[in-house]
Amino acid sequence: MEFLHREIAIQLDTPKDVTNASFSPDGKYICSVFNIDETLQLSDTHTGNFIRTFEGHTKRVNCVSFSPDGQSICSGSWDKTVRLWNVETGENIRTFNGHTRELWSVSFSPDGRFICSGSENVRLWNVDTGECIHTFEGHTDLVWCVSFSSDGKYICSGSNDNTVRLWNVDTGECIHTFEGHTDLVWCVSFSPDGKYICSGSRNKSVLLWNVETGNLIRTLNGHTAWVRCVSFSPDGKFICSGSKDKTVRLWDIEENNPKTTQIWNLGSQVISIMFSSDGTFIYSVSSNKKIFILKNPTKFFKYSVSNAYEGSMQTLLLRNIQLISGFMLPENSRTKENVLPWDVAAMIAENLTLTDTRNVPEVPDPQKK
Repeated sequence: MEFLHREIAIQLDTPKDVTNASFSPDGKYICSVFNIDETLQLSDTHTGNFIRTFEGHTKRVNCVSFSPDGQSICSGSWDKTVRLWNVETGENIRTFNGHTRELWSVSFSPDGRFICSGSENVRLWNVDTGECIHTFEGHTDLVWCVSFSSDGKYICSGSNDNTVRLWNVDTGECIHTFEGHTDLVWCVSFSPDGKYICSGSRNKSVLLWNVETGNLIRTLNGHTAWVRCVSFSPDGKFICSGSKDKTVRLWDIEENNPKTTQIWNLGSQVISIMFSSDGTFIYSVSSNKKIFILKNPTKFFKYSVSNAYEGSMQTLLLRNIQLISGFMLPENSRTKENVLPWDVAAMIAENLTLTDTRNVPEVPDPQKK
């Protein structure tokens, strides 16, 4: 593991280049698929260590997604099937048949009862029975990406026909067709409140749409190549995007003129991104088999800490990471609410053992109030 400025990079235990990946909801695991490979690989996010392989597809796997509870995985393949897997055992629980073309995207509903898949059209499957409940017709070319709204009532899809479509899950009706991209749409995501959709395209842009009106609200320009993945922050104030230009960009979409808050260069095209549930970290994986845990600067620039500090060393404990700082707080601020900048950290390590803990008061987790 290496520490690079504000990111941790972990090498995946595989000789193959990653073409698609999904992180478990808790960020502990990553399931990856590879170029010209019929299998899926489960690995530990924080070590990169291999855990198990899922075997059953008969042709190359294109897409993968974790269930909301993290206990199942679904995948789509060139063999025209969607498959459901048990994460703990690796068992192929169910196979969904019906598509006539290769699969490019799969997604679980928020309650885990349904799977949506994108191929020659969009299909909705019952997880328990394997039944195809709806076939959503309207796109005029292959569907590259699908995503559920947080309440499970809607699905959005992006296609090779350069459009994003919004579907009613219950009726199968197409509510809106969003037109604005000038090239294929590779990735889509709903905001947590379901009011917005963001979409990324081969035309290098990220577009922000109003779900109710169907209007284009923002155009986010900055990437210099194909946008491969997009994700909203849990509070809906930011969008993170990953691109073939090897960068991850964090966008402040509350600004009238949206701007990039942070840019990370991962050294290879970005395959997948996900915010942690509290928004403090961004999980990402690149095609060169590296997992990156990026620290969201909008969360980490300042911490408000109410404890009084007696010594010159403060310890901040956060998710098994200990930041050791030689930062000396001003004399007149030690008994007030103090601000501890992220950048005062001198070292970062997992399971670090302190050799000198004299005068180090207990510091509360800033995420807990």
